Amino acid sequence: MEINTYIDSGVLELYVFGLLTEEENSEVAEMAKNHLEINDEIISIEMAIVDLSTSFSPFLSPENFAKIRQVLLDKHETKVVALKPRSNFSTYLGWAAALLLLIGAGYLFTELNQTTMQVVNAESEKSKLQENLIQLEAKNAKTELVLAVITDKNSIIVPLGGQAIAPDAYAKVYYNKETQVAYVDATGLP
Repeated sequence: MEINTYIDSGVLELYVFGLLTEEENSEVAEMAKNHLEINDEIISIEMAIVDLSTSFSPFLSPENFAKIRQVLLDKHETKVVALKPRSNFSTYLGWAAALLLLIGAGYLFTELNQTTMQVVNAESEKSKLQENLIQLEAKNAKTELVLAVITDKNSIIVPLGGQAIAPDAYAKVYYNKETQVAYVDATGLP
């Protein structure tokens, strides 16, 4: 590769700005060692960057710097602020609040479990009472039917006595003439 073509390729500018890979950096460094023109071009690029950066930065004379420094020192006296030691009361208060919250949550959880068990027990007892109510209603309906048959003015009571096999046995027949329905009371039969 010809040296002027290498200089014009823009690789040296990238080298100065640090934008090349490690392999490319070592290649440019080797070329700068072997060719004085490439080394001179690298130095001229660096000088151009320094000139450009100084042309944009404002120049401050030492007198201006001293004036600015003095104004800053006059306006701001340095004060040492003593830091108060941190109180452990807030830490203890925080831990106490957390512990109290934990105890409260445990108490509420226990109360919730007890209430849930009470609800389950109440529902179980309610279902038993409903079953008993249904049985009592059926028994009551049967008793009312028997009572209605016995107290009906159209019913005739026919007593039946025991036979030789069971002389102490008895039964009653209730016969309604209008409806022609007979009810047998067999509570005295063996």
